Amino acid sequence: MAALSRKAGFIQPRIEAEIAFVMKKDLDGTATRAQVLAATDYVCPSLEILDTRILRSDPKTGQTRKIFDTISDNAANAGIVVGAKRHDPKRV
Repeated sequence: MAALSRKAGFIQPRIEAEIAFVMKKDLDGTATRAQVLAATDYVCPSLEILDTRILRSDPKTGQTRKIFDTISDNAANAGIVVGAKRHDPKRV
């Protein structure tokens, strides 16, 4: 996989191993497996970089944030590192 070229101001980075679907065309609404495969150019290994962008507890109440607080704010997505190997999604 390619090395990360800069720190990008990360606060508390973490990583998750993922499989990236690189699309050759958009999908709209609910899609079947066949439609997803037809719309996918290739798949490759990737690392999702997560980073804390919110306070872990509410400064006014002291209450710990819940997972839906992070999801609703899209507060953890910080970047992605995509591997160089490309794989046909129909073969893997």
